[in-house]
Amino acid sequence: MTFIHDHKRKLWASPLKTKDQVLSVFKEFHMRVERETGRKLKAIRADNGGEYRGQFEEYCQSKGIWLEYIVPKMPELNGLAERMNRTIMMRVRSMLAHAKLSKTFWAEVLTTATYMINRSCLAPFGRRCTTESVDRQRRLVPTSEGVRLSCLRACCKGEMGKVGPEDSPMHIPGIRSR
Repeated sequence: MTFIHDHKRKLWASPLKTKDQVLSVFKEFHMRVERETGRKLKAIRADNGGEYRGQFEEYCQSKGIWLEYIVPKMPELNGLAERMNRTIMMRVRSMLAHAKLSKTFWAEVLTTATYMINRSCLAPFGRRCTTESVDRQRRLVPTSEGVRLSCLRACCKGEMGKVGPEDSPMHIPGIRSR
């Protein structure tokens, strides 16, 4: 489950085993974000999935959070989240393939990919990282200049499922190659 700050592009990701964990993960996220930022969570945009109905709606209503649903079967309306999910999964596949790890480690690699994305510098924010933009604190962010991980997604598409490698070369800044 991914949460993205619409303006600052900070990313939070939590691995779920089943969709019935959505409400408990969201409650943790809600408390954490309000505690970290000192601001109230105002709105959530979600796909029209059943996991965002019932108790989830009641919780949002009780906390004063506006819940916006996108039209079913129209992922274009949630473009930022769709692109970010694609970016995350691309990085997860590549890191698993490079480290020669089994797909059982995907949750740990997801956390690492999220960490890397949040500490990547972005041009719209004056070359500041997303973590720095949201937290409003200057952080020492190690530069990835000269550090580049090269790997090849080597298996046939679909061979290892959703987190399996594909077959194209890629480079990920920020991780030192062995």
